[in-house]
Amino acid sequence: MKPKKPNDYFYKAAHQFGLGKETGIDLPNEVTGRVPDREWKRSYWEANKDAWCKTGKKGGSYVERLAYEGCLEGDKMRAGDAINYSIGQGDTLVTPIQMATIYAAISNGGTMYDPSIGKAIISPDGKQITRIEPRSHGKLPISQATLKKMDDALEGVATRGTAAWRFEGWPQDEIPMHAKTGTAEVHGKQTTSWFATYTEDYSIVMTISQGGTGSGASGPAVRNIYDALYGVQEDGSIDARKALLPKPEQGLPKIKSDGTIASPKISGDPVKEMLAQQEAAEEGADTPAGQDQQNQGATVSPPQSENRETRRRGRGRGGRRNRRVRT
Repeated sequence: MKPKKPNDYFYKAAHQFGLGKETGIDLPNEVTGRVPDREWKRSYWEANKDAWCKTGKKGGSYVERLAYEGCLEGDKMRAGDAINYSIGQGDTLVTPIQMATIYAAISNGGTMYDPSIGKAIISPDGKQITRIEPRSHGKLPISQATLKKMDDALEGVATRGTAAWRFEGWPQDEIPMHAKTGTAEVHGKQTTSWFATYTEDYSIVMTISQGGTGSGASGPAVRNIYDALYGVQEDGSIDARKALLPKPEQGLPKIKSDGTIASPKISGDPVKEMLAQQEAAEEGADTPAGQDQQNQGATVSPPQSENRETRRRGRGRGGRRNRRVRT
């Protein structure tokens, strides 16, 4: 492709969405990812052309033919490059924090904010407080009409698309869920799972290297996070008492005069309650048959005599559990 005035809309839009550069998160060693535009392709060719020209062979093996092709015209943008990029394949590289920033911007109406792990800097005695205010680094380069269509489409993924089976029973009317599943591929490796989601309160993105598909591998964990945040129960109802953080925390912790943080007052610990319920269920399932018989007392008649073959069949898979009587 040798257009005189190439548009390259895909690549321009990617840069405007914040890809190919740092998000501004207050952590060290953030990487930029990669937008494989014409500039990158040219620099990549210059760095590798000598090796390609040395090892390339016109009628050689597949790898040798690729090297030969790269030697001759590895700096040129091809139609296949644009097709690959349109579905996030090829030489594209993104980070989870970049995706979380973009999906949060879609949720809030189009503003991209610098992600931050801190809310404020507080002196040891709690008297001096410097809040870390949200900082914007741009707006999504799309109209509100386009933004609305994207929002509707992502909601459809969660309600009737590839993520619907992971959000079965979700209270969509009360807490609208939006999602996008993804599967990244690298030659010679297993597929990598991507799952990006957002509500009006949170943006959660999970990726599992070589973990499989987006909804298959990351979907259950993301659903569990949302269930815990909002207190969503198995039947789809919302128990506000068990919600860990139904709205993002706006306040700051109180600092005591000795520098320790005052613990918040809560009615109970949802995590401890859940673990206690699981332990109780496991103890009930693992109770020995002899102990069950002791608990039954005189209310259960002794077993009838049976021949050896009947006893053997009765002790098959699930046989013992089926004979229990719980009190």
